[in-house]
Amino acid sequence: MREKANIEDDVLTDLRLSQGQRKRLALLSALLEQRPVLVLDEWAADQDPAFRHHFYTQLVPALKAEGRTIVAISHDERYFDTADRILKVDGGRLVEVPRGARPFDLPHAAAS
Repeated sequence: MREKANIEDDVLTDLRLSQGQRKRLALLSALLEQRPVLVLDEWAADQDPAFRHHFYTQLVPALKAEGRTIVAISHDERYFDTADRILKVDGGRLVEVPRGARPFDLPHAAAS
């Protein structure tokens, strides 16, 4: 990271990071602040495939084991089975997806 970022007066400066690296740094910052709830919107989308796999199969379970709540917003169906619950937005409402169902294959709810 020395080649990628500098710290001056406890402030990160001169960041030469990819989007994926920026997201990793932001996650590290949230973890150091010991935030109990993390909302990660498409966080893994900019990660390389190996780190994306590590994120869903190792990192998220470890954070959960620490007692943290993780809200991971994703379109990546490959890792939906790692979630405790799957919710999707349907017609402006949050709808829980039954275990084993594929969220994108479910019919849309009728608008009321």
